[in-house]
Amino acid sequence: MLKASLKHFGLPTVVVAITIGSIVLSAAISAAVHFALGVSMSGLAWAVTLACPALIAPTMSWWAFDLVLKIEIAHEQLRVQSTIDHLTGLFNRRYFMERLREEIDRTQRYGTSFAVAFIDIDNFKRINDEHGHLSGDEILQQLTQTCAKQVRDIDTLARIGGEEFALLLPQTTAEDAERLVERLREGVAATRATIGDHSLEITVSIGLTSSSRGVLDVNGILRVADEALYAAKRQGKNRLVARTALG
Repeated sequence: MLKASLKHFGLPTVVVAITIGSIVLSAAISAAVHFALGVSMSGLAWAVTLACPALIAPTMSWWAFDLVLKIEIAHEQLRVQSTIDHLTGLFNRRYFMERLREEIDRTQRYGTSFAVAFIDIDNFKRINDEHGHLSGDEILQQLTQTCAKQVRDIDTLARIGGEEFALLLPQTTAEDAERLVERLREGVAATRATIGDHSLEITVSIGLTSSSRGVLDVNGILRVADEALYAAKRQGKNRLVARTALG
């Protein structure tokens, strides 16, 4: 309740409200006590009754609530950092798995559909061997920018391993997912990566799986996507292989 109020109204407004409330409460308590004792309050007593909370409440509440906000901001920053891949700026495997579980639950509850794609850079080891690992990192960053242009705002693109990426397409039919992912593959193939004075052709192999019914589990979805990815590799790379996962 307090955190929500601080975020909605802001720290100054909450402090003013607390201060006014403290003054009113202090005056009410003092008046009640003196009334019970049958003693009327003098002007000095009223001045002290009102001055104490007016002076103490703003300072103490500002300090305390400011600390609460700073802790909340630090907690949110830590949460974000724990879900981000620092090299590419994409989400990491942990966040992707959380989103996949949420999407599976949504599918089971509402009968929606979704798709998962595994994306692997072709011949990435050769790039590292010929140009060095720092150049490999540059390729990963450039590929990230290319892929990010092809996905929708509702999609989740994550780096889940060295040169491996995963894409979650929520509320998407198998046909739409295949069209979207094929567009991504073509976009990567049409973009040449640069390493210093060198220009390299980068391609990706993609395994796609989709499901819209049945009781699904995370391992089952990932296994089918992984099998489709390796099928794409075996069939010559730079291609998409789609397989349906059924519950």
